[in-house]
Amino acid sequence: MVRVGTGQLVSLVTDTGYEITVETDTVLADADGGGRTLTPGLGGSGARHLARLAGREITRAEADDDGTLTVAFGDGSALTVAPHPDDEAWGLIGPRGERAVCLPGGGLAIWGPSDAG
Repeated sequence: MVRVGTGQLVSLVTDTGYEITVETDTVLADADGGGRTLTPGLGGSGARHLARLAGREITRAEADDDGTLTVAFGDGSALTVAPHPDDEAWGLIGPRGERAVCLPGGGLAIWGPSDAG
């Protein structure tokens, strides 16, 4: 991973051109099994915990059919984002224009790469 942004949303940008944005509560599990729920946009300790992900290798990122996103890191920590009843919990944009979004209430919307260009 290249960088982590923690403003009104959490943004994970990889060195391969993928960007994951998280707009709702996120569970960050440490390698030792401890975890905490973090809320984007609140700053404070949540932002500091998320900023520590910068530079870590993403070993797996997958979304279940219900829209739950799990991003696993090489050090054993993991970020999990569950669907939100009213909002798009997270989105992904790939380097070729591919997109995926967790829909309000759960489920996924997925688009393929752009034909432009």
